[in-house]
Amino acid sequence: MTFVVDGGIKQKTEGGKKMKKLLLFCLSVLLVCFSFVSTVLAQDLDNLELNKVICPTTVTAGAPLDVTVEVANEGPTPITITREAVVLSGNPVSSLGGTGVWGPFPRNVVKTISAYTSTSFTLRVVGSVPSSLKGKIAAVGVTILSDDPAEPNVPSDGGGCLVIVQ
Repeated sequence: MTFVVDGGIKQKTEGGKKMKKLLLFCLSVLLVCFSFVSTVLAQDLDNLELNKVICPTTVTAGAPLDVTVEVANEGPTPITITREAVVLSGNPVSSLGGTGVWGPFPRNVVKTISAYTSTSFTLRVVGSVPSSLKGKIAAVGVTILSDDPAEPNVPSDGGGCLVIVQ
């Protein structure tokens, strides 16, 4: 870039003005591309509703615990769930301060829900229910997590249920 001295004041030549316009144009194109890529990668989970988490009536200590998750897409575009978190809690020592928490455990799920529909799927909470919960009621929590690269693992929606451990 060259400068022309005009009465002691430095002024940019015409080439400098063209370069500035070119740089602004390139920056605008990059911002539009980034915005498009972010929109494609990050789904809008605002239209996703976790309707129910259904536990079995009972589960045997030492056995795996699976729950049924019912979700609904209340929006005009399909949504794919890719991540959830699950947790199991209970009171293994029968005291007010004795709550035990197993988790949260991340679960990778690939489930696509079409526009304006609902579906259900099975989700593993734990591979083996702790024997310390035998004879107790345990609580299960399920949370759908965001897959937005800018804000990963932000809780979107959640639910829970109770199960009797035998």
